[in-house]
Amino acid sequence: MSDPTLIATLPKNRRQEIRVRIGTYKGHRFADVRIFSDPPSDRSALGRVPTRRGVAVAVDALPDLINALRKAYTTEMHRRRAEAANENRSQAKTSRKARP
Repeated sequence: MSDPTLIATLPKNRRQEIRVRIGTYKGHRFADVRIFSDPPSDRSALGRVPTRRGVAVAVDALPDLINALRKAYTTEMHRRRAEAANENRSQAKTSRKARP
């Protein structure tokens, strides 16, 4: 990717981060979401380096990807709420049975 513009950096763990960049490859504009990792100790002066783990998406496809990510997030939030509600019901039943 030539002349990538860094859009965002998100921490992944102590040794890795996720970088979102926009750039050009073979004349096409892409958004690149990639994991950058600490290099081996003999190359540590270089800073974090890109790994093969990531995805490049045509800029025109970004709205579809964003919608899919929103749907994934919404689905997960609904699952968590349902799980919490089930847990609360289960705890309520247990506490009622424990009463003398």
